[in-house]
Amino acid sequence: MLARLFIIVALCFLFVVLIIFPEICTDSFAKGLVLFSTAVLPALFPFLFITKMLTDFGLAEKLARVMQKPFRFLFGADGKSFYVFLMSICCGYPVGAKIISDLVCEKQITKQEANNILPFCTSSGPLFIIGTVGVGMFGNKTFGLKLFAVHFVSVVVVAFIFCNIRRLFTAKNEQIYFVKTQNRSFNDVLAKNMIDTCLSVLLVGGFISFFYLVIDVLIKFKILMPVTLLLSNIFGAFGIDARIASGISSGIVEMTRGCSELSTIGGRFAGVAASAIIAFGG
Repeated sequence: MLARLFIIVALCFLFVVLIIFPEICTDSFAKGLVLFSTAVLPALFPFLFITKMLTDFGLAEKLARVMQKPFRFLFGADGKSFYVFLMSICCGYPVGAKIISDLVCEKQITKQEANNILPFCTSSGPLFIIGTVGVGMFGNKTFGLKLFAVHFVSVVVVAFIFCNIRRLFTAKNEQIYFVKTQNRSFNDVLAKNMIDTCLSVLLVGGFISFFYLVIDVLIKFKILMPVTLLLSNIFGAFGIDARIASGISSGIVEMTRGCSELSTIGGRFAGVAASAIIAFGG
């Protein structure tokens, strides 16, 4: 009840602010759309579409049969988790989560199996980390490669820990089943997946643009100031550039903007902060 009341009050406050300061809405939302279209859209749309096509044409089922035993032994997870892990680590966590959703909706896995697979979807993709953040923002491809390597290892470690913890609380003799992929024409699959991909990408773009706007409102009314000051004091005590605190504060709300702000500061600690923001995911 209190959470719902807080959300209502926050939305009413934002509504009033946008009426009084319409320039915040137009400028911030436009900047969010530009950031999405130049930094996120190219790294997300093609991969999301291709993985959806591969799922519908039965690649998940084939890989699941091959990797069933090793993934069951290491992670206590269904063989389809290998497909989710492969596509998620190659394309980023929005894609992995969407694949899991598709598999559940198509009744290829149960909701319990979906929960077991979720730890494999905790990293952004190489195109965003290496291309967008490493090359595009920080201007350093080597940094992007190192950043992606760290996140790759982190996904494996996180999945191993949480999947095995979950294994202790689930039935050990759970039956795994496979649903035969429906034979649909290529044109039907192509059209359906293009529509689904466009809707999914627009959803991501809407979130990025909206929270870009929210960040500017929080900055204007100094609502983020306590967090920024606290981080600045901590960083200053260790001789770290205090400006990093502002990028982290923004990145907690929206990852892409936070990384963009940190890239303007540069330096080793800005890179570490960007890595933490990517891992947190906004």
